[in-house]
Amino acid sequence: MHVISGLADCAAKADAVARRPKADAGSAAGRLVDKLALSGQLRPGTLVRALKRGEIEQFDLGLARMLELSPAGLEGIFYGSDGAGAALACHAAGIDRCVFPTILALSREARGLSASSANQHAIDTAFATPRHVARMRLHASRSLA
Repeated sequence: MHVISGLADCAAKADAVARRPKADAGSAAGRLVDKLALSGQLRPGTLVRALKRGEIEQFDLGLARMLELSPAGLEGIFYGSDGAGAALACHAAGIDRCVFPTILALSREARGLSASSANQHAIDTAFATPRHVARMRLHASRSLA
């Protein structure tokens, strides 16, 4: 009985992953993100390592996939002027607060943007928000855009 229940859980998880927005299937980064997601290996640490290697497309597509946002929707939120959207996205995805300054600096640098205009109060507020609320706010802001 437990085996059947476990298989049903696995099937439900695979179905949920398959329904999530796909990454850009035309790119190598998109295919990798899809494979990582299907295998259960798309995790916060995977994204941080990709960004540290300079793989900004993999980072962006992976974060969008984890948050169930379109890449364009994530881009509008994540690369906003004061860093609050980036903090909310990172927190909702389970990325630890202590690595956020590095993520903000590396992601902005890769896009030719400045990280110096970050609003520390807004970032602190984003990380103080419960994760499920952060996710709801991301989806609400996407629908307002």
